Amino acid sequence: MIDAPRPDEVTRLHAALARLPESAAADSSAPAFVAAARSALLLGRPDDAVVLGRAALAVAPDDARAWATVGDALWALGRAADARAALEEAVARDDKDLVAAVACARAQAACGAPSAARALLTFVLTRTRAPELRAAATALLDTLGGEHPTATAGGPR
Repeated sequence: MIDAPRPDEVTRLHAALARLPESAAADSSAPAFVAAARSALLLGRPDDAVVLGRAALAVAPDDARAWATVGDALWALGRAADARAALEEAVARDDKDLVAAVACARAQAACGAPSAARALLTFVLTRTRAPELRAAATALLDTLGGEHPTATAGGPR
């Protein structure tokens, strides 16, 4: 079991996060901005994550991870329609990112597109054996009333 961070560790994490935009900008690479955005999300700062994710997209507009990160941050802010658009971009650019696909399906379902969500979840379930990912996809599919594919192709993910 992992212990919660001590207050001094949280202070150092927030100080490090404050420097991330500068370090990411100095690197000027999409992966640096995405890493900074993911860190912001982990620290519960989705507004910062959106800004950093968009900076990644300014450097590399086709970066699927950047689109997924922006989508995750927008979802955390309660902006389901915007999250859906960003996550659909992520999936369009990398259909192998099945974590982003499940997040996209969740946003599609929340935005009143259950058919699209069911299709995407079925796609995920036919391509992964990863238990946690399968469980997430299956649970969402159950809420949408979709049938479960029985076979999986490809290896674990």
